[in-house]
Amino acid sequence: MKLQQVVRSLARLAVLAAIGYWGGKLTFVHVYAQGTINVRPYVMDYDNIAVKDGVEKIIGRTTESRRHDGAMHYIGTHYGQSPDQDATFRRVDFPDGTGAFISEAVHAKSTGRMPQAEAARQNEAAFFDRTGPECSPKEAARETVEGTDSLFGYSAIRISQLTGKDKATQNAGLSRVVAWRLPEFNCVIAQNFVQVRASKSEEWKTTQGNRLTALRATEPADTLFTDWQGYDEMKPSDIGRRIAVAQGLTPD
Repeated sequence: MKLQQVVRSLARLAVLAAIGYWGGKLTFVHVYAQGTINVRPYVMDYDNIAVKDGVEKIIGRTTESRRHDGAMHYIGTHYGQSPDQDATFRRVDFPDGTGAFISEAVHAKSTGRMPQAEAARQNEAAFFDRTGPECSPKEAARETVEGTDSLFGYSAIRISQLTGKDKATQNAGLSRVVAWRLPEFNCVIAQNFVQVRASKSEEWKTTQGNRLTALRATEPADTLFTDWQGYDEMKPSDIGRRIAVAQGLTPD
């Protein structure tokens, strides 16, 4: 549900000469995938919510942590029909494109590394794309700045964006995402909600989203990014099977 992963295309370089194109691409990768990142760290908590027939339900909780070098750690619990069906997972993403999906329940991990150019695009979107007090993107975006709020003592820019499978659906103005970005933290998204309405004359109604419940400008514990490295390496599907077995489930 998050909006914070915005992909930038390199197609605009196609008009350059071949040497200039490849030189520019290599420079881009060096700056955003290999360059030093130094950002303000934080730890934030948010509830994952769903709304049905006007009734809001918390379906999970997540803690998101960012280190000063841009490394990200997530730990989230999705609530099942009963406490014994709750599932807790962790994820770690590093600026060089390395990432890991982690299960504490069975001490297993699934690691991988995205192509360097893709890591560069994600770093650009997360740390360098938006600037200024209104978190305006460097390139045009179909966004509307709704106002400025305060979230746990920090300025938050409220932005909305119409959604839909095509421009015609978007222009109909019946579904949107509202997000709050924090200028003091590289415009990271602190909370966001999916909203719909039956007509343009009606009020927006939230259907799902993430509500911020705590925010601390602090460096997360280093152990979050290392204490899983000795876990068993497995495919995500095999981790799921191991968890099912640990919960007493059988193929039947």
